[in-house]
Amino acid sequence: AIGVREEGGTVTAVRDSTGTPVALEAGARLAGVVTDSTTGRPLAGAQVYLVNTPHFAVTDAGGAYAIEGLPDGRYALSFASPRLDSLRWVPEPDTVEVARSAPTVRDLAIPPLARVLTAACAADSAAPAGSARLAGFVATDSAAQPLPGAEVVLEWTGEGGARRTLSAEADFRGVYRFCAAPPGVPLTLKVAAAGAAGSVSDLRLEAGRPAQQDLAVPRRVARASAYTDAADGKTHVLLKVVDAETRRPLSGAVVRLGSSAGRRTDSEGNLTLVNVRLGTYTVTVSHADRGDRTVEVDIDRVGGVQLELRVPPGQAVALAPIVATSRPMPRELAQALEERRRSGARRFIVTRDMMDRIATGAPHVETVLRAHVPGIHVEEVYYPGTKILWFIRIYYRRKRVDVYVDGRRASGEEVARLSPHVVQWMEFLPSQLANSRGYFNNLGGEAILLLYIMTPPPSVD
Repeated sequence: AIGVREEGGTVTAVRDSTGTPVALEAGARLAGVVTDSTTGRPLAGAQVYLVNTPHFAVTDAGGAYAIEGLPDGRYALSFASPRLDSLRWVPEPDTVEVARSAPTVRDLAIPPLARVLTAACAADSAAPAGSARLAGFVATDSAAQPLPGAEVVLEWTGEGGARRTLSAEADFRGVYRFCAAPPGVPLTLKVAAAGAAGSVSDLRLEAGRPAQQDLAVPRRVARASAYTDAADGKTHVLLKVVDAETRRPLSGAVVRLGSSAGRRTDSEGNLTLVNVRLGTYTVTVSHADRGDRTVEVDIDRVGGVQLELRVPPGQAVALAPIVATSRPMPRELAQALEERRRSGARRFIVTRDMMDRIATGAPHVETVLRAHVPGIHVEEVYYPGTKILWFIRIYYRRKRVDVYVDGRRASGEEVARLSPHVVQWMEFLPSQLANSRGYFNNLGGEAILLLYIMTPPPSVD
């Protein structure tokens, strides 16, 4: 060799392909397991995150997570999962301290179902101190179908032998709730729905300890008569569809016996099914102004009367036909996607394509949000005594979210009536970033929801 040349240097900074600095020394490590106490299984696919930081991890099939490279300090730890959305429960952030000297282990869990179902009682200021909490599901005993609107009554004997009662109505999931039940006394729980009743006796509650008691209502089986026509020798079944309140016949209702093709009722609400075997069937009735109704029907040769299928009153919402067309990406959406790529901020953009994938089962904007934004919670408020959506409130990390539609702040009533089919895209972003763009959260929340309708959408230059 002619000579030796030695080169050296000191690494002062490392950046990734986007220009983000990479730590030169290992940070603290936070790990643990997330479980679902309502099912007794690990919670896979949950997003575990440190509040107001970019640090997060997703749990594996065993519910385990690990967040690496953390600066020493104290953090608020929380998690999000579609399971939380289905339970309508938002966890309180857990304070945790981490240090490089040793790994920190912190397990997280969805609490038992009794606590989840009674969580809303925390906001009930009318509940006397020392009250007991009780909640549960109301469903049919055979098919476990929820019974929304079922009236649940709690009875007990008060001072002086007086009979005392509390009543509650099951929500759209079939969940009922009592936040001010008396502790330590024998209680009777009753429910009436779908023409049947169920009850639980000698129920005792403890103050400060949430309790769960589900109620099963026997599934009523209707009876229809069949006869053999002398002319064709085939079995005939007579059906009649009527309104549950007015008892007037419903024409044009589509009736399906089991998996058979649907048949429409005539002007008098009547329908005759031919060549039907005797036995028990699931009969589904669909009506444009009443929705769907399903009932078990036992068809035999006893009785000699026709079956009346009573359909509850309701309101139909007419949607305009949806026409799928190909068009350029709006300039504002392209800019938002590029800004998200460059900033790396915790934000979500839901495009038209993403919404179309769940459009069949997404009649409201909040349904799309739950599907695409982890940790979001939507509170739905219905008109008293009806199943008609009145307004919605959107929460993120327990704080209210302000909604803007094409740059204008929208009310909860407006958002509740907004179909996702007219929305071009949605942008869910932190309040700090939204403020820099001229949007402000007047409710003091951590995020802003921007909806873009823009009809017709702007073209790309």
